[in-house]
Amino acid sequence: MNLKKKIIITGVALVIGMNVIPYKVLANDKVSELNEKQSKIQQEQKTVNQEITKKQEKVTDIKTEEEKLKKDIKELDESVKGLNKKIRDKENEISGFNKQIEELMKEKEQILDRMDNRYELMGNRLRVLQEKGGNGSYLEVLLGSRSFGEFISRVSAVSTIIDADQEIFNSHKEDKDEVEKTEKKIIDKKEKLEIAKKELEDLKKELKRQIEEKQKLMEGLAEKKHLIESDIYQLEEEKELLLAQEVAIKKELRRYENYKTLNLPTITDGDFMRPADGRVTSEFGMRVHPIFGEKKGHSGIDIAKAGSSVPVVVAADGTVIRSYYSSSYGNAVFVSHNINGEVFTTVYAHMQNRAVKQGDTIKKGTFLGYMGNTGNSTGQHLHFEIHIGPWESGQPNAVNPRDHVNF
Repeated sequence: MNLKKKIIITGVALVIGMNVIPYKVLANDKVSELNEKQSKIQQEQKTVNQEITKKQEKVTDIKTEEEKLKKDIKELDESVKGLNKKIRDKENEISGFNKQIEELMKEKEQILDRMDNRYELMGNRLRVLQEKGGNGSYLEVLLGSRSFGEFISRVSAVSTIIDADQEIFNSHKEDKDEVEKTEKKIIDKKEKLEIAKKELEDLKKELKRQIEEKQKLMEGLAEKKHLIESDIYQLEEEKELLLAQEVAIKKELRRYENYKTLNLPTITDGDFMRPADGRVTSEFGMRVHPIFGEKKGHSGIDIAKAGSSVPVVVAADGTVIRSYYSSSYGNAVFVSHNINGEVFTTVYAHMQNRAVKQGDTIKKGTFLGYMGNTGNSTGQHLHFEIHIGPWESGQPNAVNPRDHVNF
């Protein structure tokens, strides 16, 4: 069973115990019983406080870890920032490689075009020589001469062609070498391009990994915060529950200590109890008024007893609806009760003082004040009324208290 449930069960048991034990017993030994329960509550409070201290230490540890996580996330953000820059640089490098390859390809095409033009030029020259005789070779051209003069003429022409062709061959060889170099450069650039693409892919994977890591850290941080809030909520709940129990038991302790110090009337079973000790000096109904000397209705019962400290208590559980001084009632308290679904109102008049105030929720036997002689009164007594329903002017709802209380 966890601590919270134990506290709740203890609190419920305490309240139940206070409500079902006969009040006759409580008047004599409830104080010692309450002291025992208070001691038990204080021990549980000590245990809970120790648990609270542990949880507060845990909260401190979580907050420390939270700060570390914030630092880790900040460092990760910087890492992601650096990776993004590397990715941009790599993308620019790849773009540069593509442009260089494109330019080399154009340069290669230009060289190939020049080589094609030379092939065409050389072909044209050979055709000219063939037209002048021979099958296209320089030797055949010379041997095809029909006279010495023509031979000299052809030697001169062939020599010129040979010089021109040599220049063409040299240029062609240079272009061919240039093409080979360009192709090698293109291959080299393409290899570097593939490497750069692979590096870019690796960078992107690393970026994705770090972003996912950051997300996990952030989710972990959120969960830690949730745990902190949950712990704080539980601590506050336990503190409130302990405080409520402590207040309740102290209130009950004071209440039953009053029974000993104030010599309050013994609380009896039934819906209503006797509100004060003493003898009934005036009954409910028609009587000659002791002050005005005329016969009129008496809406309650008068209970008298000598002494300056005769306590008056409430006859049943209820709520104080009025606590005031009246010229007729003197110090008076009106209490509303809901008993078995029916509303009653009780009145306690001519008291020395008033120990409760309007709005107080009070239990059967709660001390209201001391019997007195205030207002229209000819001697110390308690004027006690019971009304079915609310109190109204003229007391039309008043009933004989003996119908509800054993006097």
